[in-house]
Amino acid sequence: MSDRVILLFKTTQATLQAEETLLENGLSVDVIPRPEDLRGLCGIALEVSGDQLQQTRALLQAGEISFYVYEPAGSVTWRRES
Repeated sequence: MSDRVILLFKTTQATLQAEETLLENGLSVDVIPRPEDLRGLCGIALEVSGDQLQQTRALLQAGEISFYVYEPAGSVTWRRES
């Protein structure tokens, strides 16, 4: 697994809701610009530690926040999580 994983969302509201959820649960999260090669989603993204991805998924899924995972290091993985 890569060191950092980028989470993408369809709307700014969903991005900010996800950030709040993760921070409230003690996870480290950075707000970053969406990678330029990815179009059609919110212009901001969240970056989390790859070590926290499983907990991140569980929290966002429990909050019914749909998101995409983008792992830029090594092979690119692009998948929707819901």
